[in-house]
Amino acid sequence: MWHNETMRAIVRSVVLTMFGLWVVNMIYPDGLWFDGRFLSYLQAGMIMTIGLYVLKPLVDLIMIPLNVLFMGAFKWVTTLIVFFVTDYLTAGMRIQAFMIPSVDVFGYTTLQVDLNMFMAYFWIAFMFSLVIAYTKWLFDED
Repeated sequence: MWHNETMRAIVRSVVLTMFGLWVVNMIYPDGLWFDGRFLSYLQAGMIMTIGLYVLKPLVDLIMIPLNVLFMGAFKWVTTLIVFFVTDYLTAGMRIQAFMIPSVDVFGYTTLQVDLNMFMAYFWIAFMFSLVIAYTKWLFDED
């Protein structure tokens, strides 16, 4: 039946979103804050899934001129908007300004980067998109 497949796809999307949020939270605990309850991850996963199913087509439609002009460089705006809405609606989740410390790799040192609120949203949305894309690739999911 079609509704069983649809429900499975929605549940899979919620679980994948929860996993992506958890991974990004583990990487940047100062930027993406959760109160540690499973219910907060579930609520954020459900809101983001609904946002990506409902808001994504609307924002993508509005962003068509910019995406055509800049060859798809503004696709990340959709995820950024969904993160903003999720942050606003989820009591147990916050995205806040944070710092990426300097790193020494093979004798080369990167600079310390202080991210304001907008850049924190951008960086968290970018990292979330990378985690989701890698996870979907890993499990051969379209």
